[in-house]
Amino acid sequence: MKRIIDHRGYRQRGLIYLPQHVNTLKAHPHETLDHWLAKALVFRILREMNHEVVTEFEITGMGVGDIFDLTTSVQYQQI
Repeated sequence: MKRIIDHRGYRQRGLIYLPQHVNTLKAHPHETLDHWLAKALVFRILREMNHEVVTEFEITGMGVGDIFDLTTSVQYQQI
């Protein structure tokens, strides 16, 4: 199993996720089907590009985010 190393200090910046949740698609219990499908589509596209992705991560003091691309440091949030 490939180990993810936090080179960019995401945990120090308040981005909290478990290493075993990297590259897994998780759903929030209150998401609509349309929202989850959009998230699944973005997740699949990023994974096909061989990006490391985390879903349903916590941002300290702000809440929960949808998708964070660890490869490019980009957050995707569907509304």
